[in-house]
Amino acid sequence: MLEDFVPETDWGQVQVRLGDEFVPMFYGSCIERTPDFVEAFRITRASNQPALADMDLAIAVQSHVLRSMPEVAQHPVADVNCGHIEVPPEEFWSRCCKALLSADMELADWRARTSGRLDVKLGSFKAPLGRDAFGDACLQGQALPFIGLMFRDHWLPSA
Repeated sequence: MLEDFVPETDWGQVQVRLGDEFVPMFYGSCIERTPDFVEAFRITRASNQPALADMDLAIAVQSHVLRSMPEVAQHPVADVNCGHIEVPPEEFWSRCCKALLSADMELADWRARTSGRLDVKLGSFKAPLGRDAFGDACLQGQALPFIGLMFRDHWLPSA
């Protein structure tokens, strides 16, 4: 089931532990209570260091993007009705693009701790092509089963 929500109200407010600090993470997906999901993952995978490192990288990517645009949380929240769809302004996408392009360098330490199993080379992933298969893959978290995309010598986050 999909959820209607306004991201600005939660921008940077939902946090989870990463290393020695609490950092912001995205909220709003088919996973309810994402910080609880992360902690449950860490508990059940406590003996699997590669899995924990991969989770830390996913959180570090989200924190990097959220912290690069803190002013989004200050935008006034419009009174929206059910089914309202809005495209963020070009300035948002430009800033987001800069954050994603800088992630390779900014998150190098977090990336070095991972197994690299969740990185994929450009053009090597075969996504579900049918509408039903794609929808199912999205809801099951399998549409993009990786954290990063390798293009030449550059790493771009997909999470």
